[in-house]
Amino acid sequence: MLIKNLKKDGGHHASVGISKVENNYSSKNMPNMPKNNPLRELLVNKSQPIDLQELAKILKDFVVINEISKKIDFFESFHSLSNELKILIILAASKARSILLKTEEKLSPTEIIHLEVMPEGSVKGNLKKLLESHEIKSEGSKYFLPNYQIRQLVSRLNSKASK
Repeated sequence: MLIKNLKKDGGHHASVGISKVENNYSSKNMPNMPKNNPLRELLVNKSQPIDLQELAKILKDFVVINEISKKIDFFESFHSLSNELKILIILAASKARSILLKTEEKLSPTEIIHLEVMPEGSVKGNLKKLLESHEIKSEGSKYFLPNYQIRQLVSRLNSKASK
C-alpha cells in the first residue's frame, strides 16, 4: 500500500505511512520494552545518567579543578594529547566542574581559547570537526560532551595509550 501511495501522489502518503511506523516505537512505548532486550543498550536520551567513575577515570591524569577559582588546570600529560583529544578532555572537565561546583557545563569557543592550550584556529577547527562527527553537541554557540560519549572517550584514550 505504501508503494502504491508513493506512485500515486509523489510521496505525500509515504510520510504519513512512515510516521505511523515510527509512532509504534515512540518513547511512550519504551517502558513496556523488556529489561533484557539487547536493543536497550542503543537507547540514549538527554538526561542519561553520567558514569561518574568513568568521568573521573578519564580526567584524573590530565586535569584538576580549582575549587576556589573554579578554573580547570592541566597536567603536563594533557599537553601531549592531540588537539582533538584536548577539546574532548576540556569538555569532559567542564562537565565534571558543573557537577561539582554548579557551574555552566557548556563552553564557547572563546572560553576554550582563553584556556591557552592551543591556537584559536585549532580550537575552532577541532570543535567543527568533533561536531560534524557527532562526538560533541552544541546549543547556540556553546559546546558540550554528551553523557553517552564518555564511554567512547575512554575507548579513545585507551587506544592512544596502547600505541
